[in-house]
Amino acid sequence: LRNIGRQTFSDAVEACKNSGGRLFEPRSEKLSDLLETFLSTSERYAWMGIEDNKYVSDYEPIDYRMRYYVYGIATLYYRGYWLGRTSSRYYSYLAVCELPLTNTACATVGTIFVEDSFTVSDNNTCLDACASTVGCKFWTFDRGQCGLRFFEAGALVGGGIPGVGITGFPNSVAGTGGRVLVGKAVQNIKNASECQKLCFQDPKCNTFTWINKDEIFGGINDE
Repeated sequence: LRNIGRQTFSDAVEACKNSGGRLFEPRSEKLSDLLETFLSTSERYAWMGIEDNKYVSDYEPIDYRMRYYVYGIATLYYRGYWLGRTSSRYYSYLAVCELPLTNTACATVGTIFVEDSFTVSDNNTCLDACASTVGCKFWTFDRGQCGLRFFEAGALVGGGIPGVGITGFPNSVAGTGGRVLVGKAVQNIKNASECQKLCFQDPKCNTFTWINKDEIFGGINDE
């Protein structure tokens, strides 16, 4: 994902297209929640690539719609719901591009795959769960979900949602701000597709995470 700042709707659509992607089109509740993480009381609205119940990128009918949105240009309000705009096309709201053309067929944006996850109240509860579970090597906490991991961690890298994810060992926090523990880190991999190929070539690799300065990708190797 790439935050390109405040733009008019038309400028946002064009800028995302020129970068090889599209203005963010949340096609599920989870993806809408992902876009919401970019908003705050000082940045209350974000454009979405949806107009009159169709995706701007391909003019297909939308797969998912949240309450209060009926027609017009869809915007996300920082409290988590959609609004339709019919007369504010030239207002400047936050614009976030997604870059699907650089993604792989099975990669998932802003997602960390774990063996299993469950709902907890905070990261300390997740830490305690790992400490009391036989074989747990480290844990990942993200928006109320705790995931326990059962292999040795070899590096701390980016890959979660900035400002949201927390990870750690059975008795300590190791990283915050979207950083996650992984079994092995490899430098200078230019895109998610190359990262996936490395994972596929390693018989011990089940999932991969790839990140660069502007984009966040996580995915599962299931070829």
